[in-house]
Amino acid sequence: MKTVYEALNHLGINVSLIIGGLIGAFIGMKPNLPWWKQVISVVMGAFIANYTAPLIVNLFGLGQDTLPGVGFVAGYSGREMLNYIMTKLKKK
Repeated sequence: MKTVYEALNHLGINVSLIIGGLIGAFIGMKPNLPWWKQVISVVMGAFIANYTAPLIVNLFGLGQDTLPGVGFVAGYSGREMLNYIMTKLKKK
C-alpha cells in the first residue's frame, strides 16, 4: 500500500515545497487583511511554491539542492513571484 508521501508525489505535490511555501507565505502575510483572506493567501503561497519552484530552478539554471529555498521564497513572494515568472516565460 502506498504511503501518503508517495500518493501526494503521484498527484504532483512535493511535501517539502508545500511546507516551505506555507512557512514563507505565513511570514509574508499582510496584517491588514481579514483572517479568511490571510488563510487563502497562505494556501495559495504553498501551491504557488509547489508548482513554480521547479520551474524557477530550471529557468534560472539553479541546482536541485536550491529547490526548498526557492519554494520558501516563492511562497513568501506569492502572486508577485508568479507574475514575474510568467513575464520571463513570455519573453522566451
